[in-house]
Amino acid sequence: GIYHESIVINKTLTIIGLPGSGEPIFGGGVTAFAVFLPGSSGSSLSGIVITNYQQGIIISGANNIKIYDNSMSSMNYTGVALEGSGATNNRIYRNTIYSNNIAINLTQSSTSTIIYENTLSQNNIGIALANSNDNLIYHNNFANNISQVTISNSAGNIWDNGYPSGGNYWSDYTGKDNNKDGIGDTPYVIDANNIDRY
Repeated sequence: GIYHESIVINKTLTIIGLPGSGEPIFGGGVTAFAVFLPGSSGSSLSGIVITNYQQGIIISGANNIKIYDNSMSSMNYTGVALEGSGATNNRIYRNTIYSNNIAINLTQSSTSTIIYENTLSQNNIGIALANSNDNLIYHNNFANNISQVTISNSAGNIWDNGYPSGGNYWSDYTGKDNNKDGIGDTPYVIDANNIDRY
């Protein structure tokens, strides 16, 4: 179905778009967000399409949430936002997030989230980190974002999964792969404290 409303989830809940039934589409709502998860720890959201909202999915002060296999585009602000000190140990993976202002935004002390195997393309910003520490970010495709990453007051974030697992794909990477193992031998430097080594 196609929905133009917003959903607020304030308890543990699983929403999955089932294969063959048509993905649920949240399109062009008049409100600020498509899905808001305040304090809904342990919830899962998968298999939906979100487009043309101010923000797609907002996780606020909740932990152990899984956001996976979704598509988010044309958001005026953020595809996925995590905020608040309680927003910890969440998983964001296998999503396609494109043509937004910010694809994934971690702010207000969001920590210990794992972000992997997402395609973040043609956004103004791929991932934005503000006051958010100790997150693990690897195996994502950062493709042709105006700014691949922006960082403010955030430390201890890890941008690869070690060797030989590797880091992220960066469309503006100019390093070398001298031993031809498919992993760049020159680190991708985001800033002095944030480096994708592989």
